Amino acid sequence: MTFKKIKHEADLPIFVKKLDNLFIPDLLNFFKNTHKIEKNKILAGNIKEEYDMLNFTPRFEKELYEDIFNNKELKKIIHSKAPLKKYTLSIEEFWINIQKKHEFNPLHNHYGLFSFNIFIQVPFLKEEEYVNSPGFKGNNNLAGCLQFVYTTPLGSLNTFNIAMDKTLEGIILLFPSELFHQVYPFYTSDKDRITAAGNIYFKR
Repeated sequence: MTFKKIKHEADLPIFVKKLDNLFIPDLLNFFKNTHKIEKNKILAGNIKEEYDMLNFTPRFEKELYEDIFNNKELKKIIHSKAPLKKYTLSIEEFWINIQKKHEFNPLHNHYGLFSFNIFIQVPFLKEEEYVNSPGFKGNNNLAGCLQFVYTTPLGSLNTFNIAMDKTLEGIILLFPSELFHQVYPFYTSDKDRITAAGNIYFKR
């Protein structure tokens, strides 16, 4: 499956793809058997366990680049940033987040051309979170959500929310690196929410 754009009223350039069934087990096996290098000092996350995974990228970057170049809308974004005929992409940061209950990622954006999130393990369903979170009586319950923040044509701020739950396991999300986003804490599980993230640059 190639990247497909998520439909949204703001038409944000956020793309989604289902990964091969062997990708997640391969990634987790690599993580289990590799030396752990902490990434916390250069990341925004209020997350205790964040580790470098850059050595894993040769296993999937070729296919990732092909999927990007085969998507007309993603190619337009590339051309808008570098209107040259020849260019090469490179994953220069890739890490894994072992997120525990109540941990969160504050509002931030990334460096690079594109960024991606890979949903490895999400130990809850959104319906459970919405009913059991502290905001269950509120009118904007965002427990467990991934939220993108963007500017409207009139200059005000708006948001686009993605309910991160078990149904997203095995999915990769791709978006322009400058797009601001944040991840809200979850409350219903004592298991870890495991995601991986990375940044794609023009090769230096």
